[in-house]
Amino acid sequence: MINNTLQPPVESVKLTQILAQSLMISSRELDDTSTLSIKAQNNRIEVNGWIEPLVIGLCNKDARGGGLEREIKEFVSSVSAGRIIIVRTAEFPSAPASKIVQYLGGLIKKGARCVVIEDSDWRAMMAFQEFHKRNRAKPEFFTWLRRAKPLSRLPSVQAIFDLSDCVQTAFEQESFDAGVENGRRSTLKSNGIKSSLAVQSQVDLPANEDSKITAGWTDDRAVQPVFLEGNELIRHVAFVGGSGCGKTTAALALIEQCLVRGVPAIMIDRKGDLSSYANPASWNAPASDEGAKMREMLKERVEIAVYTPGDSRGRSLSIALAPFNAQDLGRVERDQIAQQAATSICRMIGYPQSSVHNPKQAILQCAITYLLQFAPQTDITIDEIVLLLDNRESGFMNTIGRLDSKLFKTLITDLETIRFTKNELLQGKGERLDIGQLLGTSGSGRAGKTRLSIICTKFLGETQDVDFWIAQFLIEMGRWIGRHPCPQLQAIVLFDEADIYLPATRKPAAKEPMEHLLRRARSAGVSVFLATQSPGDFDYKCRDTVRTWFLGRIKEETSIKKVKPMLSECRLDATSHLPALKPGHFFLVRDGKVERLISKKSMISAQQQPEDVILRLAKL
Repeated sequence: MINNTLQPPVESVKLTQILAQSLMISSRELDDTSTLSIKAQNNRIEVNGWIEPLVIGLCNKDARGGGLEREIKEFVSSVSAGRIIIVRTAEFPSAPASKIVQYLGGLIKKGARCVVIEDSDWRAMMAFQEFHKRNRAKPEFFTWLRRAKPLSRLPSVQAIFDLSDCVQTAFEQESFDAGVENGRRSTLKSNGIKSSLAVQSQVDLPANEDSKITAGWTDDRAVQPVFLEGNELIRHVAFVGGSGCGKTTAALALIEQCLVRGVPAIMIDRKGDLSSYANPASWNAPASDEGAKMREMLKERVEIAVYTPGDSRGRSLSIALAPFNAQDLGRVERDQIAQQAATSICRMIGYPQSSVHNPKQAILQCAITYLLQFAPQTDITIDEIVLLLDNRESGFMNTIGRLDSKLFKTLITDLETIRFTKNELLQGKGERLDIGQLLGTSGSGRAGKTRLSIICTKFLGETQDVDFWIAQFLIEMGRWIGRHPCPQLQAIVLFDEADIYLPATRKPAAKEPMEHLLRRARSAGVSVFLATQSPGDFDYKCRDTVRTWFLGRIKEETSIKKVKPMLSECRLDATSHLPALKPGHFFLVRDGKVERLISKKSMISAQQQPEDVILRLAKL
């Protein structure tokens, strides 16, 4: 039973109750004979009857001024027995030198767990409690609950119960009067033989292949293979080095191995070289007998699709300013979608962030938010926004507060301008952008094949147009992640020349959704690969979310200074070697450890393809 007696802040009590109820229901999902005992008091939850006793503390104080540290220490000192789990609704501090981070590190070494519960998880828990109340008396409810596992699949619940190694059978999630989307998903135990893959058709590996991905070989006399595990990849990987250093080849070699193992991938192709995978000539290049054998295995297992957004002569992909089913979303998610869409449109128009243009962006955001409340099963378009501004509906006018309606005229003119000049981009021509289709998990892939989708952005035109399209892609990717939690590697997304999306000094439309993707992708088992010529091009906040780095040849002194802290654990002066590194030679940095290696070569050589060839390949 849940028991709350003391009186801390109301919000903390409420969240503690929600979490405690959700954990109780989760235990019923995992074991219909569960005898779990949960006691919730203040911001503390005690769980008995699990594999081991758990003591969970909700610690939400601000880290500044030492408030969070004092709160956690007070909680820890009150625990006499059981596994300590500290949960927050915001990210934990990450500065390595700070006292709180060092203290948390010591707790983790002793077995404690730190869990961030995202807003999406809280919303799912609250919504399901109402659903549970309405349906728990129905005889078939608990049968459905055991099969669908709606709460125990949440990343936060999995982290609290440490379910990452649990075997879950494939299930079909039925609507059960809740309108839940039908789907299939299977999670396999990561036992050193296979990774857990949420693909429609699982490809079995030969018995002598395991889940280790070969990054390359040590660059010394005692040549040894260097491996990466799936759980390392989902903490994201960056490939840094000057032109010709081999960073793209190193990234492709990892992706190819994952494709063979059934992990689908999406590659954003800025230059047109990644489209080589769709060119039959690329598969016929000379290779050793072993290389030809591995390449043939890759060819047999992979289904390749090239997309050319912005040009219908190939295989165009249409994007929407906002999802057509947004009226089914919660208010917080609708507001976030509206804010991101408004930012993207304003950047396309050419509005900088300033006191002159910010009010127009705010009006645009209000308009999109208003339309999202009543969105039919169609996309929101520029036409609809213009019509709303022109008609000045009373309901909408009430939402803009004291924003000056005189700005409507200028905003309408600017929107009409991009509607005509960016017609190909905004009029929804081509296939609808569907992440499940790109990954081959929504029934679109061929049986026994793993999908490799290559999106060539060369046909989108100017930089701000590419930025607009990528921002919408990232927003849709973020929504897909929220609907498909998974503790194991299930997809890879590669961004070549990624610095344009994550610049250190600017804020393009794609930056915020990219930051969101880097923070959230791990919860869905999605690995983000970023390739750039200089680590200084990345915003420092984004650098903190990438745990594995391939550092190739870097000649610029300022860029070398940026990576020097990463190489501080290296016994030799690695920074002095960076300018002279040969192509394919890297320093691999992960979790504070540094290794010098020669990277594995990709089976396909990425050579820039002419635009007419890319368009033709997209039609195949």
